Amino acid sequence: MLIGLTAPIAFVEFSLALVPVALLGLVIAWGILLGLYRTKFAPRTLPPTAAMPTPSDPWLLKKSLALIGLMLIAFVVGVPIPLAAIGVAAALLITRRTDPAGIFARVDWSLLVFFSGLFVVTGALSYSGMTNALFELAQDWMRAGVLPLSLTAALLSNLISNVPAVMLFRPLIPQLADAQRMWLALAMSSTFAGNLTLLGSVANLIVAESARAHGVRLSFGEYLKAGVPITLVTLAVGIALTKLKLRVFCRTQKSPLIRLVQQSGFWRATLSNFRHDRS
Repeated sequence: MLIGLTAPIAFVEFSLALVPVALLGLVIAWGILLGLYRTKFAPRTLPPTAAMPTPSDPWLLKKSLALIGLMLIAFVVGVPIPLAAIGVAAALLITRRTDPAGIFARVDWSLLVFFSGLFVVTGALSYSGMTNALFELAQDWMRAGVLPLSLTAALLSNLISNVPAVMLFRPLIPQLADAQRMWLALAMSSTFAGNLTLLGSVANLIVAESARAHGVRLSFGEYLKAGVPITLVTLAVGIALTKLKLRVFCRTQKSPLIRLVQQSGFWRATLSNFRHDRS
């Protein structure tokens, strides 16, 4: 999301470039997990279970799916991502039937505080000038291409988590040669690197906390058992595809539909005002 807001890459272009890489990464991860935990996935007779519960609010489910579909269409036709997302969120809010107190009771506040703390640390590093000094030392290394940038992003993602790491990279990427490919490399590497350790991504911590609530302890070492091979293989494949810059993964020309919509005065003015407000 951060890269989508910062990089001059349309949603369709970004998807065409990285969806195949992501799907290949899923296949690789599944294969490695199947190999490591072969006995866990072995065919066996499962005990009888109760019938699957029906959704408690079918109307909310249908409404949410419909609005998500509209949001994806808005992304494709060039509507600014924050504008489309906040529009869908507002539609869900004003048409709600659920008591907000019940929703707030299910929020994992400790994880939110932890995630907020990561951004505080990231902001402190940036404000103190430490990140600028470190990036200046590593600038020549990262300018060498996709491989050095991806390795640096992978390392930083497992020190402060991948989302704060991307925030630190944002001012640097536009200064690099072939910035579009570097944005894609950063998106790919920071995502795959998040699989390395429990700290690589907040999503990992959410899974670990959910597992503990169900009586399953996911330790740091047990996670590494699968995280290391999955990250190394998927990162190697992702770097190779990005370096090759195959046409199917890295289209530089926007589709006629995107060009037509972006030529519309309304969306051009909206996007321009949005970017001006952010600056």
